[in-house]
Amino acid sequence: MNVSRANQNDGEIGAVGISAPGELDENRLNAWVAELLVTKGEDILSTRGVLAVHGSERPLILQGLNQHLETRFERAR
Repeated sequence: MNVSRANQNDGEIGAVGISAPGELDENRLNAWVAELLVTKGEDILSTRGVLAVHGSERPLILQGLNQHLETRFERAR
């Protein structure tokens, strides 16, 4: 897993990027995201991601603003 962090000059806003090979377990992903929103939701400005989920041929699109998060599988082409 590769985790990268970037901070703005004032230290108020930062970014975290996570990159890992392979596919995610959907149940574990949902539990992790739920826990993240409960514990850090007020600190999260924006969430975006394209995730490979085990058992799906289509990537999972993750988009959020503050504590509101939406996920959907990319449409078939």
